[in-house]
Amino acid sequence: MDHPDVTSPWFKCFPRAWTRNTRSLTLEERGAYFDCLCILYETERPIPDDDKWMSHQLHVSPRRWRALRTALIAGGFLVETEGGLVNPRAMQEIEARAEQRRKNRENAVKRERKKRETPSNEAREESENPENASEINESEPETCSETGTIKEIELEVEEEKEESLAAAVEQEPACAAAASNKFDILENKLRDACNGALANPAVAQGLYDLSAPLGWIKNGCDLETDILPTLRAIGKRDHGKGISSWQYFARPVAEAKARREAGLPAVDVQAGTVPKKTALQIISEMEAAGEF
Repeated sequence: MDHPDVTSPWFKCFPRAWTRNTRSLTLEERGAYFDCLCILYETERPIPDDDKWMSHQLHVSPRRWRALRTALIAGGFLVETEGGLVNPRAMQEIEARAEQRRKNRENAVKRERKKRETPSNEAREESENPENASEINESEPETCSETGTIKEIELEVEEEKEESLAAAVEQEPACAAAASNKFDILENKLRDACNGALANPAVAQGLYDLSAPLGWIKNGCDLETDILPTLRAIGKRDHGKGISSWQYFARPVAEAKARREAGLPAVDVQAGTVPKKTALQIISEMEAAGEF
């Protein structure tokens, strides 16, 4: 089973509540429960109730996972449903996030529609000064011999604009969702490459701002050859440092781009080499010297 696309970069965890509520679990069961929560928040859908898939995700045998599954269900930490295993509180938060994203997209579409429907300054001036508008209209020709009156043409153009606007507005929610998903995938690639060197997002809100990494890409940095390898190297070196801003990586990423663009130094094939002679050239030289 393929791993679903990543969507949620974090979830709330209150240390005191976690310690109190999971005290009845063994250390292994607590680790399995936390991994299950990570899968729920990451995929925003029920966990597949598949022993083989879950044993692969948790790096345990299917037999061991079945024992962990039984303990977590018995303790009320996981609940069986037709779609898979869920945690009720986690699913409530996931649904609330999805609803908020939907509202944000709708509000964005409404703002854009209102912005496009707001009359321009020129239109407002014409409505406020109808005398000037009539003078302008009188100076313009009212007919066009091949396509009809100018007013009719203007009406056709306006209708085409409205149809295009309506089509664009209908597509905007899907486009916004696709763009959001791409940003989430990029963010998770960057976080994974840092190998635990980043600070907790709950106390480092600047890590949610991807303007710096997007600026690197816009300025010619390659994600796979410049950015991710640099972040992996720094993440390995600074594991656990608690880096709170993507700007921390800006100079190393720029240096990686410069090294890539510099390429290998030019090689002078003539310097320090002896040109290879053909057999005919060797025979000719030997004949000239009387050796052949």
